[in-house]
Amino acid sequence: MVMTGNTPAYKRLLFYKQSRLYKQSKKEFYEGRNLLTTSSSFSQVFTNNRLESQESNKEIKFYGLAFGSSTKDCKKRLGKPNYIDSRSPVIRGLKTFFYRLHIKGIKCILQVHFYQDQFFFGQMEIREGNTAVKNEIARLLCQKYEIESEVWHGTIIDSSQNQLIIKEDIVPSIAYITGDQFVLDSIKKSLLKKLKERNVSFNQKLEWLIDVV
Repeated sequence: MVMTGNTPAYKRLLFYKQSRLYKQSKKEFYEGRNLLTTSSSFSQVFTNNRLESQESNKEIKFYGLAFGSSTKDCKKRLGKPNYIDSRSPVIRGLKTFFYRLHIKGIKCILQVHFYQDQFFFGQMEIREGNTAVKNEIARLLCQKYEIESEVWHGTIIDSSQNQLIIKEDIVPSIAYITGDQFVLDSIKKSLLKKLKERNVSFNQKLEWLIDVV
């Protein structure tokens, strides 16, 4: 059905509602991709040091963006985001920018995560499942950071302890994690505080329930 200006309003509304049933909204698309929406999802920020790693003398940046950069710096570097997720479902002070880009002809989605307006975590999702493409991306990263390996899957660490993690999966991705211990410790403290508050709230409800019974 083609909607025109002459189509009755009720039919246009019905068409819109039907379309909504079958088409994912922009909000759903991006927010469903957000990697940091639960307390447990932050584990990937703190546990990747267990992976096999190699050191690099070159500073790790996320598509040219340095760790600690502000949202304003990010817009200057990468332009206006395709979507901004300002929810803070876990701790206060989180904000995520999403970008859809073509890098070397390959479709990519970037997630740029900020805490208290400081960039601390990013991920590049490569929208291409071709094995040759995966290996080429890994090869280029190894070349860029002067890693002695043609294809490396693991962690690259620079002199500031920033990490770049090349993940081998069905949907290949590259994660970038700050080495700023002050920022990471602040996030950990906020997460622990939130978990304690939830436990206190649960215990209070339990005590109330016991009293009622």
